[in-house]
Amino acid sequence: MRSRKAWEGGAFLAAVVLMMGVPAGAVGTIDQAGATVASGTAPSRGALTIDPAAPGVAPPSPSIGAAPAAPSLTGAMPAFAGGGDGSDGAFMATADTTLAGGTWNFTSFTVQNQATVGVTGAATILVQGDALIFGAVVSVGAGESLAFRTGGDFQLRSGPLPCRVETMGAGADVLIAAGAGAYVGDGTAGEVAIVRAMNGSVELRVHGTDLADDHLSIVSGQVRAPAGSVTLLSNASMEIGGLDVSTPGDALAGGGSFTARAFGARLLVSGYGEVDAANGAPAVLECAGRMDFYGYLFSGGTTTVRLAAGQGPLTVGGSMGAYYGDVAILSGGDLLLSGTDAAISVYGAGNLAYAAVGAFGLTAQDARSYTSDGDLSVVAGDSVRLERNAWLYSGRDLSVSAPLGSVTLQDTSELTAWRAVDIRASVAVFIGLVPPAAALARPPAGGPYLVSLGGSARVRGDSVSIACSPGGVTLDAVEARATGGGFSVLADGPVEAAQTVSAAGAVVLASLQGDVDVEQATVITDHQIATGTPASGAITIESWDPAGTVRASGATVRSGDADGSSGAVSLLVHGSGGGAPSVVESFLLPKRIAARMDGARSRLVAAGFFDMGPEALDLTAPTTVTVGDLVFTFGGLTPDGKGLKFVHAEAGLQLLVVPARSGSSRATFRLKASGESLEGAFDPEGTLDLGFDNGQVEGAGTVRLEGGRYVLGRKRGALMAPNLWLAKGKAVLKGDGRDSLALTAGLATQGGTPEEAPDLEIGFGGGYTASVPGSAFTRRGDIYSATEGGVTAVLDYRRETLKVVAKEASLGEFPDGAQAVSVTLTLGGETREVRVRMVRRGARLAY
Repeated sequence: MRSRKAWEGGAFLAAVVLMMGVPAGAVGTIDQAGATVASGTAPSRGALTIDPAAPGVAPPSPSIGAAPAAPSLTGAMPAFAGGGDGSDGAFMATADTTLAGGTWNFTSFTVQNQATVGVTGAATILVQGDALIFGAVVSVGAGESLAFRTGGDFQLRSGPLPCRVETMGAGADVLIAAGAGAYVGDGTAGEVAIVRAMNGSVELRVHGTDLADDHLSIVSGQVRAPAGSVTLLSNASMEIGGLDVSTPGDALAGGGSFTARAFGARLLVSGYGEVDAANGAPAVLECAGRMDFYGYLFSGGTTTVRLAAGQGPLTVGGSMGAYYGDVAILSGGDLLLSGTDAAISVYGAGNLAYAAVGAFGLTAQDARSYTSDGDLSVVAGDSVRLERNAWLYSGRDLSVSAPLGSVTLQDTSELTAWRAVDIRASVAVFIGLVPPAAALARPPAGGPYLVSLGGSARVRGDSVSIACSPGGVTLDAVEARATGGGFSVLADGPVEAAQTVSAAGAVVLASLQGDVDVEQATVITDHQIATGTPASGAITIESWDPAGTVRASGATVRSGDADGSSGAVSLLVHGSGGGAPSVVESFLLPKRIAARMDGARSRLVAAGFFDMGPEALDLTAPTTVTVGDLVFTFGGLTPDGKGLKFVHAEAGLQLLVVPARSGSSRATFRLKASGESLEGAFDPEGTLDLGFDNGQVEGAGTVRLEGGRYVLGRKRGALMAPNLWLAKGKAVLKGDGRDSLALTAGLATQGGTPEEAPDLEIGFGGGYTASVPGSAFTRRGDIYSATEGGVTAVLDYRRETLKVVAKEASLGEFPDGAQAVSVTLTLGGETREVRVRMVRRGARLAY
């Protein structure tokens, strides 16, 4: 029997080896020199497990996801119909004049001396060459739209009195389509040019494709539609705003959407540029090449704001805000927030999404992104980097993913969410450190890989999940905290915590293929934070490498205090699921346990199943019974007159065993232990071992008690051994492939329900096997069900049972009478086996 240490060095230490599927020799290392490893001081204290050869089925490697694809433009440039035939000659206005509505065909169109051309109807002005306006072209009547279509450039110069092309009447739009470039303002400091539809919409198009000369430019200029939409389209490049405060540019839609698309090259909104969409309307900025946004954008609507740079990079150095609608910022290359105080904010219920084929970075001082009641997500094909007090904050969930690269937080950068924080990377996550450049490069196949959270940076959410595959994880943050739920780390490679990791819920630090290092770190779950808190979270620090190491020297690993119970604390190295399976040949399985510690009046009553093993058992042989650390040795059980019951009674112990009348190994037992020696033999808030050994079998069982009580199937994870037991078993043997099988088996689990069903393989009697892939199962709550190849399987993780029904099967040969029968079960690569005695009578083989 295992012994239990009392208080030692201020920490209560216990070593509990869970008897579940650990092959011989698969033992790791747990170093806890100078450590404090303890559950809290609640009335009910969770189990403390330190096991270098723990059982269990390893979770699959975490999915990091796929790199995003380059964004495409959502609209197209209309065809250019040309600048007319020039049949009306050249138009020149040097003083105020009028122009009738209708369609005009000019060779050129010129307005000088800030003259005003009043248009007296809806007009389409076609120009073979250029249009140069240093003045105004204005219509005032309802429906009197203005349309310019020039074969060459369209230029509205800036003036001390605003030069303008404007409609004032209801439903009167402005359309400017240039075969070369279009320029609203000429960059003259302190002067302005305006294209405006007071009660309609404005659209500017540049059909020219010369990337050097054909631009859509708004510098010292304004494009406005106070009651309508603004659309800017260019086959080449586009710029809004000049280089200083004296040459601003803006494009504002007060009554509809704002759209800017550069199909050829660059789209630039300078630090002195502004673009806005109306309340309830989307704002879209797209380009085929790179985008630089250093200005200001605001959308008050419930629809989306979209920035997309097809080839990238996309750089944001200004401010952007939205109410309620979603914001999507997409790049076919790198995506950077690089301006000091660059800010992107969603104030209402909208979401903010970043996606970059290349790298994503907040690299300028105080660059930040914020959602109020929406999610915030970042996906970068290469790497994610935050530095210089940059931060991402989400009013709901925050996810950061680098499927092909690293995630780096340094200086005082921060990832914070009101709900969940999810971080995923393949190569590295550095938080708070200044890593060498080589560490962030994509390594060759096989590593090395690293995920690191550390230094003065912060990661904080209601819950926090960090995953890396194939790399490892290092936590070195000044704050790594889950405020309401769990904090979990799962990595293929090594996992390290160097400062403090804390959570209101459970903490799990797990490596699938490497070591876990928490030396000198503090890993804690919350102490009681409010009256009535029922329980503090559990802590699990584990390596799934059978020869792995958990380094905890000098660490503090402690669950919190609570009104009800303190969470369990486990330091584990898991044995391999491969190799020889664990074999159960006899077990004591309590159905109920009730214990009370009260000095000489202490007592324990347990009743349940006793499988007596695959071979015939002499219950009268000398026997040892263990109850925790309490050992009873006696000459054997005494049969009653009919040989149907076997009993033993002495001071402090009463034991009754009732074998199955059928001759199978399935028996029942009832045990009562009492007296002062019982107190201290086990912890009524910890694990309890029961054992029966008479030289022929060693029947054992281990359960977790709460308040001295245990009920089979009431609480998941409370049964620790046997790891597989047979509740019911029946076969009907008709031969010729017409056999049938019905089994109900119990499983010891770690208490949870996997997100996906594991692959299942069943073996019976050495002559029959059947497989059910995990993909065949469907889930309903905690139950997975499948029918595959004549086999129906039901995995119930709530009750920790497996039911199997096979029809039209060939089970093999079984002689009449009692015989040993093996039942094997492989779940997700871990094999368990129980050997029992079944009895065949006629065609029926039963347990």
